Amino acid sequence: MNQGDIGVQYGETPYRPTRRKKKGLRPHPAKVCPGHLQLEDRPQEANQRSEKGHYEMNTVVSSINGKVGLLVLIDRCTRNSMIQLINSISKEAVHRALKKIMKENSHLNIKSVTTDNGCAFKDHKSIEKILKYNVYYTRAYASYEKGSVENCNRLVRRWYPKGTDLSHCTKSEIRALLTWINGIHKKSLDSMTVTQYTEMLSRAS
Repeated sequence: MNQGDIGVQYGETPYRPTRRKKKGLRPHPAKVCPGHLQLEDRPQEANQRSEKGHYEMNTVVSSINGKVGLLVLIDRCTRNSMIQLINSISKEAVHRALKKIMKENSHLNIKSVTTDNGCAFKDHKSIEKILKYNVYYTRAYASYEKGSVENCNRLVRRWYPKGTDLSHCTKSEIRALLTWINGIHKKSLDSMTVTQYTEMLSRAS
């Protein structure tokens, strides 16, 4: 201990450290669905994480026999997360959840959303009508193109491991989960928490 050894062996932490790969779009054979906007069409403010309001979106599924799930959104700039319980992984459930999020967060200013080509997100026109902004799609089998929400999902799985029946989730549990996620100090935010970083941006604006 005097030499700084905390006794944790490689592989004993939840996620093993890996060498960081260079950021940016990489060659990939898969394409998005016809008519969907691609990441190349996304505003530079979203690509550079220089402006609040550009979100990534994904779902967390329940156990094999479960129908419910979680809709997860995260701001690419501040890493502020939002989680909404949905009764199924379907486009109708996602649309209802987005409407609820917009209604309960009147101050929310969503300027773009990045997601994948899953069946729950394919109706881009309906999503854009709800959010009033464009939806951009990653390529198939390229989860790294929405890495922020994928990392958030990994944190969600710390609370709800695969196989968990999410139908037993309560609103208070989800609020506690969000408090924990947004309270983690992040290297990408200069070692601040999401709450601290958001407050700093608010004071600067």
